[in-house]
Amino acid sequence: MGQTILCSDLGQTSTFGPREGFRVGIKLCMNLGYDDERIREMISANTAHSASRFFAKTKCNFT
Repeated sequence: MGQTILCSDLGQTSTFGPREGFRVGIKLCMNLGYDDERIREMISANTAHSASRFFAKTKCNFT
């Protein structure tokens, strides 16, 4: 779980839009028994952690 990131290629003309797609994905995770904390990790916390490590490595600065 600690390194799982949920993402998508939603928004294409033949799929759900990104918001609706994430709602469907989150609902699926809930139906599979994942609790709110684990879902939050997969959709935000792990992504933020991964991005911060990437930008630290590449020395990118967006300030």
